[in-house]
Amino acid sequence: MQQVQQPATTSNFKPILTTIGALTVVVALVNWGGTAKPGPMFVLGVGVLTAMLATLGGAIWYLFVSPLPEHARVAPTRSSLLTRSLAGVLAVSSGLMFSVALVWDETWHHRYGGFGNDFLWSPHFLLYGSLAILAFFASAGILFLALQGRGGIRERFRAEPLIGLLALIALFQTAAAPSDLLWHKIYGVDLTAWSLPHLMLFGGVSFVMMCAVPLTLSSVPKAAWRELQGLKLQEILAIALFSFAGTLFVILLAAEWEGISSLPDFNSSNLRAFWQRPEWLYPVVLITCGGFLGSVAQNALKRVGVSSIVGILIVLHRLVTVAIFGGTQEGLAANSQLMVLPVFVLLDVWQFSRLQRKLTPAWSASGALIVAAASLVVMLPAISSLLIYPRINVSTLPMMIFMSLIMMLSSSWAGSNLGAWLSTLGERPITLEDAPKNPSFVPAAGVLTALALVAIAILTAKPPTL
Repeated sequence: MQQVQQPATTSNFKPILTTIGALTVVVALVNWGGTAKPGPMFVLGVGVLTAMLATLGGAIWYLFVSPLPEHARVAPTRSSLLTRSLAGVLAVSSGLMFSVALVWDETWHHRYGGFGNDFLWSPHFLLYGSLAILAFFASAGILFLALQGRGGIRERFRAEPLIGLLALIALFQTAAAPSDLLWHKIYGVDLTAWSLPHLMLFGGVSFVMMCAVPLTLSSVPKAAWRELQGLKLQEILAIALFSFAGTLFVILLAAEWEGISSLPDFNSSNLRAFWQRPEWLYPVVLITCGGFLGSVAQNALKRVGVSSIVGILIVLHRLVTVAIFGGTQEGLAANSQLMVLPVFVLLDVWQFSRLQRKLTPAWSASGALIVAAASLVVMLPAISSLLIYPRINVSTLPMMIFMSLIMMLSSSWAGSNLGAWLSTLGERPITLEDAPKNPSFVPAAGVLTALALVAIAILTAKPPTL
């Protein structure tokens, strides 16, 4: 049979545009991240890590998106709801441990210093435990696909995309985790938090959290866009996963602007890379975080209101963990988390207005621009009031507004597409005949166990001797 040539559409350019956008962001972040040892070796290191990221992107495209031959038939794998619930619990537990340990580690660095000599202190053990969970899941997930699936590698992954995607990301994260230690050995102590290994580590864990969402939702009946009425436990866990991912994003990307007590000292080698960033960058970072994460959450759950809950949980997580570890005494606060909250809320306001007009919530350029503009009306006065730097004046304000609008368009578009794709991965829940009718007790027990482990780690920790 002769194959009909499909006309070119704008969707054909999406992978190209996405790749160009991702590479642009990576290059910008590497440039603004700085290094203690610039030169050809630094360029080589960035090239190697960028190649690892490109390999992951290529693997995702090949395994889940690339066209299959017509004769290749994907048979759904008979995995039980219990299997999926257990996998979701591992992701929730890992995200809880990692996000709590991150604030703990941040507080101890402010209190005790010791950067570069902190490999064996207590917050890092909690981080290592989180990564160990991911390593276990990667091994178990790949083994599950190898034993249960049929056909080639693409057929096996697509037969159970929920477990396949999460196992792939967890495997990459496990392989990339040592890169941070090697980076310090080769290039010395990072000048800022935006070193590429940090971005890969934190971004990878965040992506694991987001890719675990379809697993937690696989037992929830699919429905059209709706509001928050009738939230199920599995959906609440999915929202928690997004809040853990958001916590990591905001801390990594925005925390360096907090605690500044004086204007730039360009002679300080430890701060030079930070001060050389554009002064307009801070609100753009906040807009980008909120636009991306809020859009992913909305589209993955197809519920108007979840973006606001994710934003509120990010703020509460910061306030509670800083209080637990005594971070307020070290000057830690929740300024960035509070200032990004309007973005999350206004995304819901916009989509709610579409529901009220009998329109299906969807991404639109006009909506993104309205949300960004309204967010800046709240955010810019807050920055001027709460922070010494960046300064809001006639030289910084135009680029703050212009770049925030541009990044809101791109980040919310990317988040909407990612969330919509994640929502399709759980459209075919397959259960065994002996699968539990209601496996809700599994995630509940798993989260309580993770909370108990975190509490034990905190209560038994001893201050470091550096």
